[in-house]
Amino acid sequence: MSSFAGPRELEDAPLEEARERWYNELEFRGLGGVGPAEIVDVSHSLGRTTAEPVVARRSSPHYYMAAVDGLAVRSTQTFGATPDRPVSIRLTSEGSFVDSGSPLPDGTDAVVPLHEVGFVNVDEMRVQSASAPWRNVNPIGEDVHSSEIIVPACHRIRALHIGALLRGGVHRISVRARPRVGLLALGRNLLDSDTEPGVGERVEAMRPILLPLCEEAGASIEMLGIVGETPEEVRNALMPLGARFDIVVILSGRSHGTVVPAAWMASDGQLVLYGANIKPGHSVALGVVGQVPVVALPGNVVSAYITFDLFVRPLIHRFLGAVADGQIELSAVLGQGIVSPVGTDEFLRVFLSEVGERRIAVPISRGADIATSLVRADAILHVPAEVESIPDGHRVRVRLLDPTARFENNLLILGTYDVAFDILRNAMARLFPEVTLQTANVGSRGGLTALRRGHCHAAAIHLFDGESGRYNEPFVRPLVDEMPLVLVNFFRRPLGFVVARGNPKSIRTLADLTRDDVLFVNRQHGSGTRVLIDHELRKGGVGPHQIKGYSTETYTHMSLAATIASGAADVGIGIATVARALGLDFIPFIVEQLDLAIPRRFLQGFPVSSMLRTLRSREFRTELEGLMYYDSEWTGRVHFGGDPA
Repeated sequence: MSSFAGPRELEDAPLEEARERWYNELEFRGLGGVGPAEIVDVSHSLGRTTAEPVVARRSSPHYYMAAVDGLAVRSTQTFGATPDRPVSIRLTSEGSFVDSGSPLPDGTDAVVPLHEVGFVNVDEMRVQSASAPWRNVNPIGEDVHSSEIIVPACHRIRALHIGALLRGGVHRISVRARPRVGLLALGRNLLDSDTEPGVGERVEAMRPILLPLCEEAGASIEMLGIVGETPEEVRNALMPLGARFDIVVILSGRSHGTVVPAAWMASDGQLVLYGANIKPGHSVALGVVGQVPVVALPGNVVSAYITFDLFVRPLIHRFLGAVADGQIELSAVLGQGIVSPVGTDEFLRVFLSEVGERRIAVPISRGADIATSLVRADAILHVPAEVESIPDGHRVRVRLLDPTARFENNLLILGTYDVAFDILRNAMARLFPEVTLQTANVGSRGGLTALRRGHCHAAAIHLFDGESGRYNEPFVRPLVDEMPLVLVNFFRRPLGFVVARGNPKSIRTLADLTRDDVLFVNRQHGSGTRVLIDHELRKGGVGPHQIKGYSTETYTHMSLAATIASGAADVGIGIATVARALGLDFIPFIVEQLDLAIPRRFLQGFPVSSMLRTLRSREFRTELEGLMYYDSEWTGRVHFGGDPA
C-alpha cells in the first residue's frame, strides 16, 4: 500500500489555464528558461539551435569569379558589337579564356560565353554582341559578405545552413545545449519491445515513439526503464537521478493512470496540475520535483502523443530559446461534420486529400488508444472548447503531422468499410507507390452524400432496393443528371448467420431466428445490411416481433461478431471475415454486392485510374479471392454509366 496522499479527482482546467499555471510555476522557480550554450563543429550542428547570431568570417566568393566558361574582357571593348559588325579582341593583351569558377584576370570586368565568341586566328577573337559590366561575373561577397549574419540566434540549423556557414569561413558555432529528458514507463505488465508478450502482457511502445519525437524537438533522451505502478517505485526509480535531467516524462500505466505519478509529485514536490479539459489527454499531470519539471502523460497512445505535443514539446523549445519549429498549418474543407463536447478542447486526427479543386479533411477514429489512427492520419484538427459542432463543408485549419507531406495523390473513398480495402491499399502501394488510399466508414448513404458534395473521389456502397431487387443502381441513378458517374464493382460476398463455434443451437434458416431459445443481434437501422435483412425477413414471412433481440443494434460487422463471441447473443447476420477473426462459425445466406460510385470527372485522374488498374489486376483479384467466400468475377467491371476505358 502506498503511503502517499495523492490527488482525489481530476481537474477540468481549461487548456489555456493549464498552460498558464504550468509556465508560471516554472518561471517562479527559475526553471524552463533558456538553457546554457556550448560550442560544436559546424559539420555536426544539424538540427541544433543557435545560441547567438552566426557571422561570416570571410566573403564568398572572396574574389571576382567567372560564372561561365568564356572570354574574359573589358566590357567597354565590346560596346557596339553586332553580328554584322563584330568587335575584334586580341588574346592576352585585351582578353583571355577562363573557366567557370576561375578568378577574373586583372583589368577585365565581363565574361563573353563561348557560344558568342568567333575564332579569327590563334591571337584574335571576334565578339558579336555587347556585354554590360560584370556580365557573367560573381562579385566578391555575392553569396556571403564578411561580417554578414548567416544564421540568426534561436534558429534551427538545417543542411543548407551548414554549406553557407562553411563558405563563410565558420567552422565552430555556439548552440544551445540539448535539454536532457528522462523517459520512465509505468506498468507491471509492460515488456520491452524485443520481448514476446504473454496473455495479459503488453509491449511498451510509447517510449520508442517519444524518443524520436523528443530528438526531433531538439532534446537528448535517456530511457529509464519500466517500473511498477506505485509512488514508492516511481520515487525509487527517479530520486537517485538528482539533477541529471532538465525534464522527466513519465508514461503512466493503464491500471492507475496518472494518479500514481501525480501522487508522487504531490508528496515529494509540487503538483501543479492534475487534469486538463482536453480530449484526448484529460488526465495529464504536471509538477516539479526538486528542480526538475515532471510531466506525466496518460497511458493511451494517442493521449500521450497529444499531451506530449501540448506540454513537453513547447517546454523543450523554451529550453532551446526557439519557437515551435516545423509546425505547418493548412486550410481544408471538412468532409464530414463533427460534434465535440462543449467546454473541452478536442484534437482530432484527420485524413487530407485533394478532391477536385479543394483540400478535404476527414476525421478518423477518436479512440484514445488506437495507435494506427495516428499512423494513418495526415494532420490534427483542434476543435476549441467553445465549439460544439462543425458542419461538413466548413473550412478549418489543420496542423500537419509530416510537414513534407503532399496530398494530390491521396485517393479518398468514403462509405461502407470492408477488410478488402486493406488488400486494395497494399496492392496499390506495390503497383502505384505514389498513391495513398484513404478510407473512412460513414455508411453507404453517408458515402453518397459526401460524393454529391464533392468531399471524396468515390463512394463505397452496398444498398439494396427491395422493389427492384437490385443493388446500388437505383440509388445512384437520380444523381446522374447533376453528377455523371459510373458504378464499378468491388466484389460480391455472402451475408450469413454468424454463430458460436460449432453452431450449438443449430441455426440454419430465418425460421430458426423465431425460436424462444435464440437471441438475435441486429445491425443499425438505415445500414445496407439492415435493409437487406428486413427484405429477406419480409420475403420469408418473418416479422420483427417474432425475433428476440431484433431491436438490439450494432454499428459494424465486427461489433456484431464481438457481441456473439461474448455470449450476449446467439446469432446475427454479418460477413465471414469477422466470424473467422473471432473464431466463430459462418453459414452463408445471401449474396450482397459492393460497388464504387465514381464521378466521371475523376476517372482519368491518376489516383482513380491507378485504383481501377489495380482492381483489374490478376494480383489483386487473387488476393481478394483468398478471403473467405469473396467473389472477384465482376471486380473492376463497370456495370452502370459506361466503360471509362
